[in-house]
Amino acid sequence: MFSPFDPSELRRSPRVDKRIPIRVVTQSRDGKHVDEIAHANQVSSHGLRMSIGVDLPTGSEVEIHNPATRLSARFRVVWAVPASDGSRQMGLELVEGAEGLWGIDFSDPGS
Repeated sequence: MFSPFDPSELRRSPRVDKRIPIRVVTQSRDGKHVDEIAHANQVSSHGLRMSIGVDLPTGSEVEIHNPATRLSARFRVVWAVPASDGSRQMGLELVEGAEGLWGIDFSDPGS
C-alpha cells in the first residue's frame, strides 16, 4: 500500500502556529546593520518561520530576541521567499540559544 510522504515525520520537534513579536539583529544582504521588529509566525524548539521587511541572505546568522520572555537565541537563515505584502517570509534554524525562548512547552501537544 502506498503511503504519502509526510515531512512532519522528519521534524525534530512539533511546530506551533503562533504570531510572536520579535526583535531581529543581524546584517542585511548589503552589509548594513539590521535591528528590526518582526513577527515569528510559526515556532518550534529548533527553528521558526518569520515575516520581516528586509532581505537577509540564506546562511546568515541572526540574533532573535523575544521581548515577552526576555530571552535571545542565534539562528541561521535556511530559506527566504517574497510575500505578497512586500515583506519576506524566512525559515530559520536554531544555532545556539536559550531554552524557553518562546515560552512554550513543546513536549505538551496542547501548548
